[in-house]
Amino acid sequence: MLSKAQQAAAAQAEAEEKLSRVEASRDALAREAAALATPAGLEGELRARFSVAKAGEEAVVIVEAPASRAAPAAAPGLMERFWAAISDFF
Repeated sequence: MLSKAQQAAAAQAEAEEKLSRVEASRDALAREAAALATPAGLEGELRARFSVAKAGEEAVVIVEAPASRAAPAAAPGLMERFWAAISDFF
């Protein structure tokens, strides 16, 4: 059984850890808010989320060529090569 001092120390350590996580989250949100406060940051976020373009801009879509659907010819197996050699012999 833990003493009250040990329980208090454990609770304090847990609270300090939670505080550091909350502060880190707050700092990240503050950086994000500061970036969105600028016109360039706001435009970048809008373009990333909604795929929008300015008036006069054109979109270019790059599409890769589809892969060939034909299966590559299988190399002849041992038995096929054996019988081919026999038939070539005669």
